[in-house]
Amino acid sequence: MLWKPLVRTSVVGLLVLLALTVACAQSETPTTAPVPSPAPAAPAVTPTPAPAVPATPAPAVPALSGATGVESPSSALTAFLAHPDGQPLVPGGPPLFAKQLSQEPGIQIIYKYHQTKLPLWTKAQYGGEFRTSAVFTPVNLNLLGNQVLSRPSYAGMLLLFDMGRCSMVDRDADFSRCGGKYGNNQSIAIIPGVFDRWEQTGQTTYVFHIRPGVIWPAVPPMARADRTVTAEDVAWFLETTKKEGILKDNFQLVDKFEAVDKSTVRVTLQSPVAEFMRHMSNSSMGIFPKECYDEKGCLTGKLVSPGPFLIKELVLRERMLLVKNQEFHLRGLPYVDRIVGIQIPDPAAVKSSFITGQLDNYSIQGTETEMKSVAQKVSGVQIMSQVVLAGTSVLRPQLKGPMSDVRVRRAMALTMEHPAMWQIGQEGFAYFPNIVSRDFFGADWYYTLEQAGSWYKFNPTKAKGLIKEAGYENGFKLNLVLPSFFSSGGPNEEMLFLQSNWKKHLGIDVTIQIAEPVPYASMLYERTWDGVYYQYGWNVSFWAEGDAAVGHFVKGNRLNFQNVDDQFMTDIYPKVRGELDAAKRAGLLWQVEQRELDQVYLLRVAPPASFQLMQPWEMNGAAHQVAWWASLNGPTWLTMLDPGKAPKQR
Repeated sequence: MLWKPLVRTSVVGLLVLLALTVACAQSETPTTAPVPSPAPAAPAVTPTPAPAVPATPAPAVPALSGATGVESPSSALTAFLAHPDGQPLVPGGPPLFAKQLSQEPGIQIIYKYHQTKLPLWTKAQYGGEFRTSAVFTPVNLNLLGNQVLSRPSYAGMLLLFDMGRCSMVDRDADFSRCGGKYGNNQSIAIIPGVFDRWEQTGQTTYVFHIRPGVIWPAVPPMARADRTVTAEDVAWFLETTKKEGILKDNFQLVDKFEAVDKSTVRVTLQSPVAEFMRHMSNSSMGIFPKECYDEKGCLTGKLVSPGPFLIKELVLRERMLLVKNQEFHLRGLPYVDRIVGIQIPDPAAVKSSFITGQLDNYSIQGTETEMKSVAQKVSGVQIMSQVVLAGTSVLRPQLKGPMSDVRVRRAMALTMEHPAMWQIGQEGFAYFPNIVSRDFFGADWYYTLEQAGSWYKFNPTKAKGLIKEAGYENGFKLNLVLPSFFSSGGPNEEMLFLQSNWKKHLGIDVTIQIAEPVPYASMLYERTWDGVYYQYGWNVSFWAEGDAAVGHFVKGNRLNFQNVDDQFMTDIYPKVRGELDAAKRAGLLWQVEQRELDQVYLLRVAPPASFQLMQPWEMNGAAHQVAWWASLNGPTWLTMLDPGKAPKQR
């Protein structure tokens, strides 16, 4: 039965847990370890600079998202692979090695099941009940304290970004028809939401205009006779976010938020912020009124917000029922009448529910073989590969004891043997991961192992020399925290592979600690894990913000979970934030990539990758590869059902 209560989260539910952010309490745990020889001082030299801008600009590469509405995925791929090797897609960015990439199994799978191979729709279909699993059952809504991936379904967003299978660009007046173009799913294309237009009147001044007709829903504690969302409401929300919200780092350089008149908000910055509009369109920026803030429990379990759906029922960690907001301010949206989100703790039960048509989609964190075993049981199934530009799977070492020595971390990287690990865990559906969203460098750019630098080239002999030099010739004991939803399957097999490799080549005795979802999430944000922490999606918000990626390594930053103290990162952080030239900012971000690769603050594993299976009656579902990962999340509020194919009763 679909309303079965859960006792623990399902595999797919980890997307919510990874986006959940709680108070960051620091904790220090003494570590007993052999006394190592002194670690070498951090290199004084600047990391490998970004490649020089070519004298002749590189030819334009068609967007794989099919945003032009005329090219096919195959023609886009042909152009992509024809791009000259070693030439950056954008000035200042890293070089592209297309020929090597074309041979990578992971890249081949991405294009084999690319979302632009799915059909577009023309005229919207309305009505019906959309059923999905796990992601609509957050541990806590907490609009100030959490980042939750499903938020655009039930919260009014100041700004939106192009998502769904059909492009939303230039359709602000009417979303009932598709313009024949695929969504811009490999870039942040910002479109109106609560704000219908905006201007940047100077390098440090932005003016936003509230769309006429945006109103707060008529649910308690909203008791105003006039429910219009005003500039004062929005200015108060932004100021509150800056003071105490989980996204407050994004607004540190804001001088003031002002309500100029009833429908106009002016934001003045202390200094230029290159990614300010990305911050304003962050997918966790769901607005709420002061009345909800003042009433105990409203922000954490009820919510008042002018979103496409209203929360009708919520049982945290179990289920969520959303009903269509008939007063929603975007004409022609949403499409379905109800969304039912059920958290099913048993992965086998999730699979069975999809096969029998009780769920409308199914996300497989597994291999192509596993995907096909399910797909062949559903007639007319739609298949889409899913990767993410803005996050990756990493092992985060606590910088204590042996892991505080860069030589140890480098030795471990030298013995990871990525191709073999990926084949064992994912049948090759992986590639070397980035920590800065690829769209800053060109959406068609991917790392090759050759670009990853010397520390990720498999070399056990060099690794043994480093660990001996560090004073750990006889190895040491190491704890590896793995979430319970990966206690089996590909990630678990990859960690077992690393456990074996590190024992064989370095004498490191790894104990894998399985952690249940809630304590697993708390360990990261409270900095209480021991050893190394498997983080699925190192960028906790899955949002493409370059300055946030740097913040993970900046002293005092909220995202610096490992307490990295690196003067290079601290110095480059304000430069990244303030550099308004896109090419120069790409060059700075590439230096950040190079610095992290050299210091190995993260042991990079692979980007999150999976397959999305959709019933033949689901329309407009697609993953946004920059801002969202699973199509269950952001674009769910854009999903529609084909009444000619959908079952009449379920």
